Amino acid sequence: MLIDTHAHLGGGDVDETEALDKLRRACPDVIVAASYDVVSSERSSSIARANDNVYSMVGVHPSDSQKLTDSPIECLRSLALDKDNKVVAIGEIGLDYHYEGTEKDVQKKWFVRQIELADELALPAAFHIRDAYEDAMDIFSANRDKLTHGGIMHCYSGSKEYALGICDKFGFYFSFSGVVTFKSAKKYPEIIRALPLDRILVETDSPYMTPEPHRGERNCPANVRFVAAKIAEMLDMPTEEVIRITGENACRLLKIKPI
Repeated sequence: MLIDTHAHLGGGDVDETEALDKLRRACPDVIVAASYDVVSSERSSSIARANDNVYSMVGVHPSDSQKLTDSPIECLRSLALDKDNKVVAIGEIGLDYHYEGTEKDVQKKWFVRQIELADELALPAAFHIRDAYEDAMDIFSANRDKLTHGGIMHCYSGSKEYALGICDKFGFYFSFSGVVTFKSAKKYPEIIRALPLDRILVETDSPYMTPEPHRGERNCPANVRFVAAKIAEMLDMPTEEVIRITGENACRLLKIKPI
């Protein structure tokens, strides 16, 4: 089962109608609609409610957490508790120190609070970590007892050594996007070959990270097949086997029913 474990739908992010039309033709089989603030969390939940093969994540992205004027926690909790929303994870949450003017303490505060929410709801979390791997490790370590329901290193871009350390300490999953198809992505074969197969997921991060051969175009969930094919090439195995393995991994972690 081909599962895009992280795509942003609607709201100008992706052509929702096109994405859902392709979904109905099993391209891919399942989409997990990710969120980055309260409004997108409500949108992802609404799309999941209306479509059998769409699930949702709710959460506030680290960069968006710096814009908060009120706590988002009650709204996120309410969305997640409504079973019709099919919320399978809290995400995307984390730390992003890439841009000037980053308010690190604000990001850390809401990162920890959303980890606590995921633990409260017995849900895994999807982590966005960019240029902040050391601080992220510190937060993971300090909150180890709250991370027992699993985690995803979304659109992983760190080192092999960091990935193996995280995998060993916390058992997190690693989701790879269209970046793995880029000619400049020299490090990914070594990382992917080093990770346990039962910890690998595929995603598009639509509308970003469009894979080859469509780089330069607007990304969509159907393109996750190119990510799976590239990973299969790296692992020297059939694409269908990578689709099966990553699909089973996603179903296990996110409690998605196989179709």
